Amino acid sequence: MNNQYNRGPNRSRGTPPRGAQPGRQQPAGQGRMGQTGPNGRPGGNMPPRGPRILTPEEQEARRRALMEQRKKQAKERRKQEAAAAKEQKKQNKKLEKQKKAAEEKRRKAEERMRRHDERFELTEEEKAIREQMRREERDYNRRRRARNTKVFIVRMFIFLVMFVGLLAISVGLFYANLVRYEPAARRNFALIVGDDYSETIAHDRMERGGALYLNMTRIVEFCEMAVTGDTAELRFISRNTKENVQFIVGSRQVFINGVEERLTAAPILDGEDLYVPYTFFTSYVAGLDFDYDTEKNRIEIQKSKNDATGADELLTFVIRSDAPMTALDEYNEFGKTSPIEFVNDLDLYEQYMNPAARDDYLVLVNSQYPLDQNYVPATEKVDLSDMLLNGQTDQFLNGVAYKAAHAMEMELASNGFGDVKIFLGYRSYTKQRTFYNQQVKEYQRTMSEEQAKIAAASVAQEPGCNPQQAGLSFIMHNMKETDSSFARDPAYGWLAENCWKFGFIIRYPADKTAETGMAFQPYFFTFVGRYHAMRIHEKGMCMEEYIAMLEEKDYFGMPYEEFRAKLLNK
Repeated sequence: MNNQYNRGPNRSRGTPPRGAQPGRQQPAGQGRMGQTGPNGRPGGNMPPRGPRILTPEEQEARRRALMEQRKKQAKERRKQEAAAAKEQKKQNKKLEKQKKAAEEKRRKAEERMRRHDERFELTEEEKAIREQMRREERDYNRRRRARNTKVFIVRMFIFLVMFVGLLAISVGLFYANLVRYEPAARRNFALIVGDDYSETIAHDRMERGGALYLNMTRIVEFCEMAVTGDTAELRFISRNTKENVQFIVGSRQVFINGVEERLTAAPILDGEDLYVPYTFFTSYVAGLDFDYDTEKNRIEIQKSKNDATGADELLTFVIRSDAPMTALDEYNEFGKTSPIEFVNDLDLYEQYMNPAARDDYLVLVNSQYPLDQNYVPATEKVDLSDMLLNGQTDQFLNGVAYKAAHAMEMELASNGFGDVKIFLGYRSYTKQRTFYNQQVKEYQRTMSEEQAKIAAASVAQEPGCNPQQAGLSFIMHNMKETDSSFARDPAYGWLAENCWKFGFIIRYPADKTAETGMAFQPYFFTFVGRYHAMRIHEKGMCMEEYIAMLEEKDYFGMPYEEFRAKLLNK
């Protein structure tokens, strides 16, 4: 019997097509929903259904449902992990119980065997076998003990070797830390003059008050100079050029060919030998070559050779200034300083090196005149990043002092000292306190706390007592680290003789440690302006002495403390 719905090979018998109703004839040429396609086949041209775009509310609902599902999964996972841990614990307990039961079973079996042996008498053969087993067991135990003893001895030997080695290294490091090898700066000096003379000179005779000295007597003999004068004043005259130099013992004043100059430190008469600052030779002497090896503390002096003829150059003296400057006795006479010549054209910097408001920079900062912990310079400040030797940031200087320092740096470079740079400018109260406390801790390793504070205060100012906090001071050198050995560098000799021209002074001179309360710091410069810097230089004073003298002469018209307070509040 043919069924009206049985169409197609895969359609089951009696199954109506989709969209048809049983017992009802579907019109020809019509597909689902009564639609007819272009080719006459049923089914129509209904467009394919794409994914429906969810509304934001549906998306939020789906997101929340997904989060809830994840939370349930995490909770289920934790539950399963806890159940697994609990099951593992049960298994461990079960294994432990089984182990104890097996041990107990073995013990009972051995006990039964022992009782059996006691109850029944063994035959001779059984006794022999048992004895043989016992001997084998004893031999095995003996060999095992011997092997374990040997392993123990080997391990103990290795341990002792390692222990002795570590002990030796520790003792060596301990003594290396305790025994302070004398640094190059404290070793004796080797002085070589010409090809025929050399000697070893004690460090204390060559370096005094942080300044390097040379024995002028040895150089006079080498250069065949004539000597006149007495123990107070000595004059050395070149037999060939008739040039002469006159030293006044104990004074920085020196006369070179009759022209007055100022030394960085005063000459010292030691027995029959006159010791003169090394900077004198590098600054004023021509015709001699000085080779100073700072690592070996070795100084070699040879006569300069003429490039054309190869003959020895004659000894001459170079006068640095055009004319000697005399200090003004009356400080109430306000006159301009003498014209000064520079290698570079520094006319644009003149207003900064020699400011019109010349007294605005006489800011003395020390333990007697400290700065408040909240004090920050209110005047214009200039970033020092482009001038710093160490690439530090957050460093600045008073605007006028910065311009003067820039001029001095250019002149240094033109005189062959381009490696001298500013190392540190403004330092706040907080940073100074940290630095000071570090120094105290360092000294406390070898002395009491009170002694450590006194020693630290001589090299690191107490908080509020550092002139750098006023924004007018900086540290300048060409060393890897800030060190007083900078005084032996020719660059220091140039700075000591010329920094006043730019308005700067060496804040802590070598011969003024008692007045300043600080050790010699050849790298520490303070701006006061050329008017006062020239007078401090010519008088050979430190800033403490200079301010005291001005106050005594009533230069400020009021107590200096009151005058200083007005400067700080500007």
